[in-house]
Amino acid sequence: MPQADAAAYGRRRSANLRNALVPRLPNVWPRRLVIADRLIRPASVVFAVLAFAASLTACGGSSARSTVPASRTAEPATQGTTLEVSADPSNRLAFDKRLLSTTAGKVTLIMDNPSQLAHNIALEGKRIRVQGATVGQYQASKLTATLKHGRYRYFCSMPGHRRAGMEGTLIVG
Repeated sequence: MPQADAAAYGRRRSANLRNALVPRLPNVWPRRLVIADRLIRPASVVFAVLAFAASLTACGGSSARSTVPASRTAEPATQGTTLEVSADPSNRLAFDKRLLSTTAGKVTLIMDNPSQLAHNIALEGKRIRVQGATVGQYQASKLTATLKHGRYRYFCSMPGHRRAGMEGTLIVG
């Protein structure tokens, strides 16, 4: 055996012995996971968790416009109309009703939130902009306003929710 081959043989042998003596630890982040017969990449799981956390913190932020909570603008309705609407329970950004109607006067809007996302209810139109409290799952956001004849828009004022389609029309006749 030539001397160069013997040296290479010795290096390979020592590397093999070192690998045999020192167990290799598994990689902390596997390249892929198989859950329920579906291939899931850990990077996509981490991204999904971070996106969900960001959406929760974004829902609690404030907007550039200053709005007055509904509880400060009007007294609780003793007489008037109460309208109920609900957020979509499957976490889609939508209400269960797109059109509501009522008569002029004191109106209370109550939005039940069965969704895991935080939502609220807001109303604007005819020089009125009121907003209910932001609520979590299984809570209700409520606003009260005195409305004149016309069309109003009710919506969720959380960032991005209205643009995604979480709004409807209130017709006061």
